[in-house]
Amino acid sequence: MPHSKGDRVCLTHPKTKKTVNAIVFKVAAKVSVVTDDLEVFTGGPAVFTPSKVPIPSKLHDFMANLTLEKGARVEYEHEGAMVYGVVSKGGENVVVVLDGGRQESRGPAYLYHRSNHPLPVDPPSDMDRWAVTNYREVKALSEETPCFTATITYDGKPVLLADNRGQGGPNGYATHPKAPKGTKWETKLLDDAKAWAEQFGCAHPVPGETDDWLDWHVTERPFGVTAAAHFANWNAMTARLRKAED
Repeated sequence: MPHSKGDRVCLTHPKTKKTVNAIVFKVAAKVSVVTDDLEVFTGGPAVFTPSKVPIPSKLHDFMANLTLEKGARVEYEHEGAMVYGVVSKGGENVVVVLDGGRQESRGPAYLYHRSNHPLPVDPPSDMDRWAVTNYREVKALSEETPCFTATITYDGKPVLLADNRGQGGPNGYATHPKAPKGTKWETKLLDDAKAWAEQFGCAHPVPGETDDWLDWHVTERPFGVTAAAHFANWNAMTARLRKAED
């Protein structure tokens, strides 16, 4: 008898040899089920037979998390400790960037649980008033640098347009048509980015402070990389390079 996703079935547990109830969550050449004790088994259709035992609530929760969207905050247990991260690639099989941005975890979405654990954050900074919105990267044109367009806001108001052609050059910035008058927004952003780098421990000059902040805001900050961690990584990398040159 063919099975469908969501079917209630039972099977003989391969270890205990007892009958256990489960629910079908994936049907392909073989059928994948999760038991009432949240064990996952895969086998041929004949292994599973229909069951009329009610579905427990924890299985409903399991079925609700068969896919995870990009940006979802998740957690899972690893070697006795809880690990937190953010989904960078969603779907049934996901990629999770762990807090700090230096490691990834990959696997079926059901291995991860949605989490309310807050992302690591920095102390307040004047750069908190700045944000990047409408970021659009054209991967086909991204060569030495990301090819993108974006809007930069200040206190929620658009003040600058940013872009990069993807050929290794610095970002370009232009005043947004709706920017409030009377402020040199590109200069202000640069000054605030320099102060931000100094505040969070940048020990060696960063080429293009504004570009560095924008890249951090888009590619690191969403995954729990604080500014302090960003500059700690930069300092360590710069120190290694200088040592290698000596």
